[in-house]
Amino acid sequence: MGNIRLYSLKGKRVNDDIIVLIKLLLFILLLIFTYSVIFHFIMENFEGKGHSWITGIYWTLTTMTTLGYGDITFSSDAGRLFSVIVLVSGLVLLLIALPYTFINFVIAPLIETAAKTRVPKKPTVPLKDHVIICGEDSIALNLVHALRSTNQPFVFLERDENKAEVLFNRGLPVVHGDYFGDKIFKKLNIDSAKIVFANQSDVINSHIALTVRAFSRVKIIALAEVGASKDILHYAGCNYVLSIKEILGKYLANRCMAGSIHSETLGSMESLKIAEVPVLGTPFFKKTISSLKIRESTGVNIIGIWERGNFFPPKPEYQLTAKSVLLLMGKKENLSELDDYMSIYIPSDKPIVVIGAGGVGRFVAKVLDKKETPYFLIDVLECDQPLEKGTFIQGDAKERKTLDKAGIREAPTVVITTNDDGVNGYLTLYCRNLNPDLRIVSRVNFYKNQNAIHKAGADFVVSYTMIGTTVINNILQKGRMTLLTEELHIFRYKTPMDLKGKTISVANIGALTECNVIAIQKNGEVLSPPDPSTVLEREDVLVMIGNQEQEESFKRQFKN
Repeated sequence: MGNIRLYSLKGKRVNDDIIVLIKLLLFILLLIFTYSVIFHFIMENFEGKGHSWITGIYWTLTTMTTLGYGDITFSSDAGRLFSVIVLVSGLVLLLIALPYTFINFVIAPLIETAAKTRVPKKPTVPLKDHVIICGEDSIALNLVHALRSTNQPFVFLERDENKAEVLFNRGLPVVHGDYFGDKIFKKLNIDSAKIVFANQSDVINSHIALTVRAFSRVKIIALAEVGASKDILHYAGCNYVLSIKEILGKYLANRCMAGSIHSETLGSMESLKIAEVPVLGTPFFKKTISSLKIRESTGVNIIGIWERGNFFPPKPEYQLTAKSVLLLMGKKENLSELDDYMSIYIPSDKPIVVIGAGGVGRFVAKVLDKKETPYFLIDVLECDQPLEKGTFIQGDAKERKTLDKAGIREAPTVVITTNDDGVNGYLTLYCRNLNPDLRIVSRVNFYKNQNAIHKAGADFVVSYTMIGTTVINNILQKGRMTLLTEELHIFRYKTPMDLKGKTISVANIGALTECNVIAIQKNGEVLSPPDPSTVLEREDVLVMIGNQEQEESFKRQFKN
């Protein structure tokens, strides 16, 4: 019914455009006839001359079109005034209004229709082991970059003609079609697809899952807007249901400085866990990496350091600051031993401040309730979510009195969760000036705005788009994991021929590529941390950590 209505609306618009053009042409013809009558009247009564009706039309058209051959002219003032009126009206109607109307109501719709018909209704190339992305949004567009970096084939299925045209003009593989028909999915060779990514509303995603599941067992990833939809989407046949706001809220809450210090798990690799722990409030503050001796005492390996969005390899001489966060890897029991040691340190017992009680802010509150961490939740609108350990403050966080009421000057952390990147940047700058020692954790919608909010004073900035892309890409890419941070990857490569027979220390991979080797898969076992004297064999797999640029540097340095 929706498509029928859409087509009827388009047909009505085309009919309206034609009617407008016809009305304008009729008006111009009527005006030409009227001017011809007036021409005869003035010629006979003021000029004393007689002309045929064809001559009257001829004079009117040559004057309105500004051709003005000059063979027929007026000598009286009344005739010349009439000539000026005919000339000006001709300029407006024939040289401006008529071309504009014709282009706008005839040419432009034809061009628009021709452009839309260019968008294919079926794949233009054979598809196999591909990702089907059902619709365009910020996460889908960001996912494209990750898929292209790993040479993963993909195709967009877009039912909106305008969005499909935009994707097509960007050079992205796209097919225009409805999500609720099995024919379009069969055209996309769904039985050979790697996964279907449903990124529409919860209702549409459930229909996509039901449609696909009726004839295919392909894996389906779906985004869920509200927590209650997770079960429904699973019932519909989705293999993975992701609430990005929930994941983002948990991640922001885990970056808070409140209560006892402990490590937060970011991911896992075989029997090893990857976690992070803040330095502020611990005896690690102002110490060098070499003096910590964490590996010797707990068996946990430091694989990197975070500082305000920047990632550094753990160089022995590096001195940790109040903004440093250690990235760790080790077995679960070893990390638990480290947690027991860290839990005696409590940097602050003051409540943290959470700005924004929307979807993300509420999930932050739930995590803090679970951790029994006191907090203030600020929003201009009333919050109906019960808060166990929190106190709600209704007010504008951009006003000083509201932040003072939440104790911003004594708070250890503020979490900024609003849906507006501009507001988040403003609040970051404001809170930093009110409390220079404050840890600021901010949400950002678009990855391109992360640097600006870091410059405003934020310690951690987490992108909604990047979180979604990361989680989906981790499902897609086996043997490769992206942490929920600023595009930090864990990737694996077989030992290059250039490094065969060399020890890790001699290979000097870190100095050459800035990638940090965090483990080696050797004879079915994972060696972490790797011994610098380990000799690399061709069948060994190097497990490294770094961003996209550092991985590309590794591939350039060791092409084989």
